[in-house]
Amino acid sequence: GPLALEPSRRHILLLGRRLDAAAAAAMNDPLLANEGLHFEHQEFISEVPNEPRLPLWKRFVREDLLSPLLGTTVLLPFAAAFVGVIVSANPSLASHTPTLLSTVLLTQGLGGLFFARFSTYTTCTNIDLLSASFLAKFGTLLQQQADYNGHKLCAESLLVAMLLAQGAFTFLVGSSLVLVAALDGIWYLRFLPYPVACGFVSGIGFIVLDGGFELGAGVGMKEMMGGWSTLPLETWVRAASIVVVGGFFLALKTVIDNAMRLPVGLLLVSVAVHGGAMMLGLTAAQLQTNGIFLDGLQAEPWTASWEAVGNGFEDFHFRTFFNEPCMTLTISYALLHLLSYPFYASGMQDIDAPDGKLDLKREIHMLGVANMLLGCLGGVPSCHSYKVCIVMKASGAKTRMWVVLLGCTFMFLYFDTSLRPFLGVIPKCAFGGLVFSLGVDFLSGSLLESRARVAPVEWRAVVF
Repeated sequence: GPLALEPSRRHILLLGRRLDAAAAAAMNDPLLANEGLHFEHQEFISEVPNEPRLPLWKRFVREDLLSPLLGTTVLLPFAAAFVGVIVSANPSLASHTPTLLSTVLLTQGLGGLFFARFSTYTTCTNIDLLSASFLAKFGTLLQQQADYNGHKLCAESLLVAMLLAQGAFTFLVGSSLVLVAALDGIWYLRFLPYPVACGFVSGIGFIVLDGGFELGAGVGMKEMMGGWSTLPLETWVRAASIVVVGGFFLALKTVIDNAMRLPVGLLLVSVAVHGGAMMLGLTAAQLQTNGIFLDGLQAEPWTASWEAVGNGFEDFHFRTFFNEPCMTLTISYALLHLLSYPFYASGMQDIDAPDGKLDLKREIHMLGVANMLLGCLGGVPSCHSYKVCIVMKASGAKTRMWVVLLGCTFMFLYFDTSLRPFLGVIPKCAFGGLVFSLGVDFLSGSLLESRARVAPVEWRAVVF
């Protein structure tokens, strides 16, 4: 029967404790002892696995070894979309797309290895499109300030400013998280009213949604609503394509209800665009000229970002950051990150429940230290990844080895830049539709949940 199988050490110890307890009860009540033994015996049998556990090396080959393929398939499109949002708002940075992409890959790789060693959860890092929205707006503000002061900000100077800004912002977010953990600020979040928290989450959804239009159409929702009569027809066609592709991603969710729908959707949209171009007789060069694909994804040395900062650091003036618009934007987005990242860490309990009681304060402190380290290296803010953890669990990966392998894969992509041009075959509308669908998911989930939990008057306050 089931007891003929070789039980694990945990099951043996569990049976021993239960037999000891039943023996102690038998000294007082033999009938109770018999009932207890029968109950504990049945419970033990239910916990014995139905098939023998595979050796460690077989589990590694069948489960964890797939992590580089699955993880990069899910996360790499987000890395490209992250950079695409920044470049779309700042077209002069198009030629420096690989440099910005390097910092994102460094964040994914080094952050994943840090999480594999110090995080309570078995998951990797995730880059947040909220950070991409901040960096896009920050770059636009820097150019506006330069134009206001009467001098033109060249692409190289803007790149240096952006690299320094994202590193400083990541360090600011990390140090704030460490401070929150040290002062037990997580405890005060319990008193945050639900409508306020829900409105904050819905606002993030709108920001992500706007990033989708910025990436695919080159303009945000504010520009589209304010200048709808002056925008060219081409812009409206691109915006419509974002909505169509985003709707396709949302419809695909009914068929593939996990994170694998993202790479599958990107593949299908890319095939459709390339197939349509072939039918119309358009060449790849014509599509690139018309802005259908991301620009600047050529291979370049991984040291490009360090060389850019080293060459332009002497001419950079830090007072550029210390003006009212830039400071207001930085503080606003830092507070958004400071509220969202603890919620992400707490929500991971529903996906990857750790053994024993979770020390959330320690986890937030770990997340803060990770962001401080990444900030010193010019990385971007990162948090816990829901989507990759879900995909890995569904594929059978259970140990931390998959996190280590995925982190090493991203470090390989960081040092070997020859593979990055392959991202150029995916059209902008695919990345924009992906970001658009994530924003709609975020927004609709928040509003629907809040409508079921709060009074109509409070719900209207959340919406408006």
